[in-house]
Amino acid sequence: MGARQGKLTLSQTSAIARKTRFSSDEITTWHAEFMRDCPRGLLSRDEFKVIFQEIFPFGKSDLFADHVFNVFDRSSDNNLTFTEYIQALSATGRGSIDEKLAFAFRLFDLNRDGVIHRDEMIQVIRSINLMIGGGNGGDEDEGPEEKASRIFASFKKLDGGLTETEFLDGARNNPTIYRSLTLYTGLV
Repeated sequence: MGARQGKLTLSQTSAIARKTRFSSDEITTWHAEFMRDCPRGLLSRDEFKVIFQEIFPFGKSDLFADHVFNVFDRSSDNNLTFTEYIQALSATGRGSIDEKLAFAFRLFDLNRDGVIHRDEMIQVIRSINLMIGGGNGGDEDEGPEEKASRIFASFKKLDGGLTETEFLDGARNNPTIYRSLTLYTGLV
């Protein structure tokens, strides 16, 4: 829905509203802006990376943008439709803590096997550090490996990976993780 389409029908708008935390009027506005910026009705991976680079101009955002894009691109076709885009904005900007935690889990589960492995967490942490200008992917106090080890230890997982249930349950009960995921609620 939304590809190569000038306007959404009322039934399309209503269907999207039921699946998101946006009103029909907000969806109409977002769709008009999406179509203005993406006249093909699709946002490509490369276009998405350009947007991320504009948001984070002092770092290298391409790796993290790839990770985020992979979560948003539910059809795995290297393009975001308007529906994929608005559902992602809804979940990350206005979603419940469970929606945000589910997004975070999918972000870290790079190989999509249903488990967050330590090396996957290290890759995502490194990409975040590079994006915010952390040079080699570490910060002054703690590198990605140490940060991943600390996070796994906070989940009481010293070996193996984190299943989605372990991640969701552990994050709900960890005030630091909870705060970091709810920090940006309402920005969209």
